[in-house]
Amino acid sequence: MNNSPNYVLDTNIFVSALLFKNSQPRQALDKARYRGNILKLESF
Repeated sequence: MNNSPNYVLDTNIFVSALLFKNSQPRQALDKARYRGNILKLESF
């Protein structure tokens, strides 16, 4: 079993993280990538 935390990020977080490298959304994305698992929805 994986004990890493799971993160759910809004699309706005991804867009802002790509546009602004030192922003809080970028820091949140980096934290989620390195400390846990980013959950995503495959399709409706």
